[in-house]
Amino acid sequence: MVYFPVNINSILVKSGKTINQYSFWADSVEQEAGIFERLFDLLTGIKQYKILHYGNYEIKELEKFNKKHDEKYKENIRIIKSKSLNVLIFFISNIYPPVYSNSLKEIANWLGFEWFEKDIDGLQAIAWRKEWELDQNNGAKEKLIQYNMEDCKALFFVYKWLKTLKTKLKRKNNNVAQIKDYHIETPYKFGKTDYSIPVFNEINKLAYFDYQRTKIFLQTNSRVKKAISYENRIYKNVNKPNKTLFIKPSRCPFCKQSRLKIFKEKSKIVLDLKLMQSGIKKWVIKYNSGQYYCSSCSKYFTPAKYKKLSSYGNSLMNWMLYQHVKYKITFEQLVEILTDVFNIRISLTQLYGFKEILAKKYNYTFHEIKRSIVNGNLIHADETKANVRDIPNGHIWVFTNMEAVFYLFKPDRTSVFLDVLLEKFNGVIISDFYSGYDRLNCVQQKCLVHLIRDMNEDLLKYPANNEYKDFVVSFGKLLKRIIDTVDKYGLQKKMLQPYKKDILVFYSNLENAIYKTELMNKYKKRFMKNSEKLFAFIDYNNIPWNNNNAEHAIRPFAKYRKMVKNQTTSIGLKRYLILLSIFQTCKYMGVDFMKFLQSGDKSIENHYRKHYE
Repeated sequence: MVYFPVNINSILVKSGKTINQYSFWADSVEQEAGIFERLFDLLTGIKQYKILHYGNYEIKELEKFNKKHDEKYKENIRIIKSKSLNVLIFFISNIYPPVYSNSLKEIANWLGFEWFEKDIDGLQAIAWRKEWELDQNNGAKEKLIQYNMEDCKALFFVYKWLKTLKTKLKRKNNNVAQIKDYHIETPYKFGKTDYSIPVFNEINKLAYFDYQRTKIFLQTNSRVKKAISYENRIYKNVNKPNKTLFIKPSRCPFCKQSRLKIFKEKSKIVLDLKLMQSGIKKWVIKYNSGQYYCSSCSKYFTPAKYKKLSSYGNSLMNWMLYQHVKYKITFEQLVEILTDVFNIRISLTQLYGFKEILAKKYNYTFHEIKRSIVNGNLIHADETKANVRDIPNGHIWVFTNMEAVFYLFKPDRTSVFLDVLLEKFNGVIISDFYSGYDRLNCVQQKCLVHLIRDMNEDLLKYPANNEYKDFVVSFGKLLKRIIDTVDKYGLQKKMLQPYKKDILVFYSNLENAIYKTELMNKYKKRFMKNSEKLFAFIDYNNIPWNNNNAEHAIRPFAKYRKMVKNQTTSIGLKRYLILLSIFQTCKYMGVDFMKFLQSGDKSIENHYRKHYE
């Protein structure tokens, strides 16, 4: 593997133990194309290499250069982007060294890297360049070249350190730790406090509400004594069986013979809910079995079916999940409901266990949903921030079409994972104007609702800007005619194609126009940049012009986020997203979510065909 730590003016090439330095110095703007071509020639012929850069400046300059030369170097830029790694992204949301900023200099300095001149920055580099342009001072030129080269060395120095972090974590290095391992202790919080002095822990135990109520005040307060007695009567013998079943093995699991005798009787109570068409009630099943003795091989065993029995039935777990996902009822509230309504005592830990069990059970369903969307011809995509305890900058990404939805949790907003997720997607993706989607090679349609919201907001801010107002009016008229046609005939390509000429005229006028205000020049740049993405929908059938579908799919998660605030973890959230994906897909397909859970089916598509077609 060959590494290329780069600064826009310099490259350090490291292959094994060999290090070569290249400086791309241009005396004038006319030499620009030549030095970029030198870069492309340098990369040609090397099969495996990785380009390291810090921030997006270098990539943007390459794209700017390519655009300036009419996309002549498009393929070169594409290859470079596919093999590049922005080292800065690791420090934005995943790795936090003890420094005050994410600047390369500050991090590299902390790690022990030293520049030939201390306390220099980008401003000094600009000054050196200006000094050389004024009097051709070779000293300034040499300093600038050395400065840029040392930036490359510092970048590779930091990159090598990053590669050691995983090993340091495994070895439990004292200088490296995970954020989740740090807990801020404060006396003003709910939950368990770990005291520094062991005796304080013992004292604190004697202050718990339940202990004081049942051990202390029970002895001296008659009302507390009556209340506890009443509670005990309520919950005594509440698990009277509605049904008794026997689990008896037919053969010995060791010798496969049937000469079996019961050695020791056992029974187990399973609490469940019975879901009826007009109601729901508690349902208790008693399973009788025991330890058996085989006369043939003289071995004792308990039936495997009996050992696998859970204390709670499937309908209870399904009902809990249904309430939690559809109605956003918290686990704390569900504990109270199960106790008060059904006389079923259950712990919070057990409910979290239910979520884990069901998330594993329906993992296949989740991946089926994901495959159906990625292999389709339309994807609506959106993202929003997630509040989790262990990853402060986490984000939820939603991907949907008109029939299915799935959610993914990612540690940050970077869109690198889309390269793999949508590698084989050949349809149209509809999104907002977040630049992370620009890396995708598929056809894109930007949400025009987002665009007109931004335009309307700026119109209210700058009501006296007449050239902007005229532009908004002309765009509005064009878009109104197109949307009226959609409203009348639907999203049919043959009905929308006639507007292609109007769109070309609109863009031609925009490109040739010279604007005086900064606002209008900003919109001109935005429209020209997205010229192939604003009206892509007119070239296809059934491709929407807005991203409201994705925004609609985000809302259920937004409600859940508000409910749990930042009390969940990334693991718990990922499990919830599996279940939310299934719930939303059932909703989109017109499938009863509870009936799907009760059916035992793993495929929503097969369930739909079986019960709804």
